[in-house]
Amino acid sequence: MTDSNERPDERSTLRIEAALERLGAEHEPPVGWEARVMAAVGATRRRWWMYAAPGVALAAAAAVAVVVLRRPPPALALNVEVKHSALYRGDEASAGDVAHIVASGGTGPRAIWVYHEEVQLVLRCPGDPRCRVSDASTEVDLTLTSAGTYTMVALTAVSGLPPLTGTYDADTAAAKDAGLDVRQSRLTVQ
Repeated sequence: MTDSNERPDERSTLRIEAALERLGAEHEPPVGWEARVMAAVGATRRRWWMYAAPGVALAAAAAVAVVVLRRPPPALALNVEVKHSALYRGDEASAGDVAHIVASGGTGPRAIWVYHEEVQLVLRCPGDPRCRVSDASTEVDLTLTSAGTYTMVALTAVSGLPPLTGTYDADTAAAKDAGLDVRQSRLTVQ
């Protein structure tokens, strides 16, 4: 019998280690196997950017669509054109002429207010039956009945218009205090 404190023979230790190293050697792939696999895979493998290209193109198209569809609306514009009632030369307006007033653009519903001598509201649009309101513009034809200064005010508001007092100073001050976009034009009638 051997003593339990006895160490195994050193020769047997080397023999066991060598046997462990050879264990599974018959299952080792042949030399050069990695190069052959990479060559076979590389012939049909796509580069990473070939997978990314369609996604990048789709993202670019989406960005263009967002920019095109989310263009800011055109700024509020007020145009006034005088149609003379008789044969007339010159740029001055006379009583009886017709002012064609157009408000376009802006970020919400548009309105037109017309004051005579800045003290009397003579037209509010919408609200007057002569007004024509569309998605593109609000327009009205106003006959200029008396001499003096006519002040045309175009407004646009997303949240609504302030109540009118009927005087130019109070109404435009309330509109500006409410943060509305306001455009004005004056016309002197002889």
